[in-house]
Amino acid sequence: MLELCQEDTEVLSAHGAECEEVHQSIMRVVDLAAGKLASVYQSFIDGLPSVVEKLEAILTEDGETGPGC
Repeated sequence: MLELCQEDTEVLSAHGAECEEVHQSIMRVVDLAAGKLASVYQSFIDGLPSVVEKLEAILTEDGETGPGC
């Protein structure tokens, strides 16, 4: 019986190590994805003033401003 318990413990230990490796791999992917998302978001925020300027230029091209013009 003691041998069976020891074998079970060894199997669980090996399985736990595999789970830890998988967990670490998943966390690396999540960290990379979060970094990429933050970079894309920052690029979007950085580009907004330029977009607003272009839209204002288009909307005021004929000299009319205001809602509905």
